Amino acid sequence: TNCDFENIGRVALHHSVNIDKSVYTGNTFTNIGNDDIYSGPVSAIWLGDITNNTNVLSNDVTITDNVFEDLYTAEDPYGTNHTINANFIAVRALEANISNNIITGVHGFGSDREALYTKVSHLTISQNHITDGGFGEGYITSKGFTSTDSFATITDNILEGTYGSGIYNYGPALISNNEITISNCRSALVCFPRSTETNDELTILDNIINCDPGNYYYEGGIVSSYKPSSLIR
Repeated sequence: TNCDFENIGRVALHHSVNIDKSVYTGNTFTNIGNDDIYSGPVSAIWLGDITNNTNVLSNDVTITDNVFEDLYTAEDPYGTNHTINANFIAVRALEANISNNIITGVHGFGSDREALYTKVSHLTISQNHITDGGFGEGYITSKGFTSTDSFATITDNILEGTYGSGIYNYGPALISNNEITISNCRSALVCFPRSTETNDELTILDNIINCDPGNYYYEGGIVSSYKPSSLIR
């Protein structure tokens, strides 16, 4: 609570598994990672086994009222498969609440760069303000978790920037009242409905979307063009 983390070369806070309850609030994270990182994790808060998808026993994670500014990794504009997982917040848990955070500047061209990356059964992401949240699947990426009652609530977030995608969600969810304003936008909203044994509900309503398809830019030039069939998929 109320800690300052500045100029962290790799990961500021790293917990593995078996967290019964953890709270991160009122902290400031500035200048995470660096331009020379070509592989491995770069994160402000990294909770659970994100990459190997095993031992998911952590529960009741709360990440609120924090400020995140500038996360860096090496550029990868031509898809040379740098094995980077760069996220300000990366969480794998049974339950998580991520709200009221201010997140700015996920740098480094390439995939697997998202402001928020989650694999959570019972997930709430609300009232976050994200600016330039990365070139990955979405500024908010919710991969869900294989559970009979998995559900994500993604509401009242403001996403804005000059590149990237908005919300990427996999599984049952309520996605409402989000404002998404991104130029050079691949997709404002991507959803993959996935039925579980007890819950197959996906509701999308009352979102404000003002995005334009565009191009990848790198060192002042166009690397490739976005050509989405729709900004909502």
